[in-house]
Amino acid sequence: MVLSSLRFFMVVFSRQSALSGLVEVTSHSATPLRSDDPQRQQWRVLRFNETSRQSVSRVTEVAGGGGWEAVPDCLAQEYLKTMVCVGTALLHASGVRFGQTRLLCLGAGGGSLPLFLSHHFPGAEVDAVEHDPTVAEAAHAAMGLPEQIPNLTFHVCDAVDFLRKGGSGYDAAFLDMFGGDDCVPSALASPRFAALLSQALKPGRGVVVMNLHGAAPGSLISELHAALGGPRQACSLELGCKLQPRNRTLAWARGWLPPDDA
Repeated sequence: MVLSSLRFFMVVFSRQSALSGLVEVTSHSATPLRSDDPQRQQWRVLRFNETSRQSVSRVTEVAGGGGWEAVPDCLAQEYLKTMVCVGTALLHASGVRFGQTRLLCLGAGGGSLPLFLSHHFPGAEVDAVEHDPTVAEAAHAAMGLPEQIPNLTFHVCDAVDFLRKGGSGYDAAFLDMFGGDDCVPSALASPRFAALLSQALKPGRGVVVMNLHGAAPGSLISELHAALGGPRQACSLELGCKLQPRNRTLAWARGWLPPDDA
């Protein structure tokens, strides 16, 4: 074990990835959510190249020594809470019934966001896409993401390929895609990606919520804005985070515009 920042942690997963570099998961002690809870709990942190903190999950020990499972209603990072709040608010404003939704998560990482959505909206169909097989392995082996969830399908493939092969009919898409260098992949800042994402949403409708970390290509924002119909057809929002000031949440709601006096 290693002492860091006055806390002990242990490396529970470490693999070298051709796509993301060094992929590691560390475990940290966690205080039980309830004083009478006999189950042990831990925090799990997924990092790229020992610096970029990609994902955080809270896991609980499965009875009988069956490993660890993520607590499905825990979003440890502020930006994820912001994404969920904004996305669900825009879906509600657009008149979407949550029991009949199709949700897409591009950039699944450790799986916290798709797990949360599938848990809180059991009637929804959730597709999660992660392009790095090593990260997908870490999510299941060390971050506590269950292998089987009835309304969650985990796809290990490139996001552009997934969209190109016909993923469509989604009510909302949540984008949280970064490489091992902590930057948005250049392929996403293109008219092609923007058009594919637009086509993946329901015609004339759909919500897009994106996490940006630090600087992002200006073309990424402008291409998505244009593909979703621009200011005449889509409401757009931008929000910051207090605890994670480098993170920005951008959101669009196609087919819904706020009242003039809002």
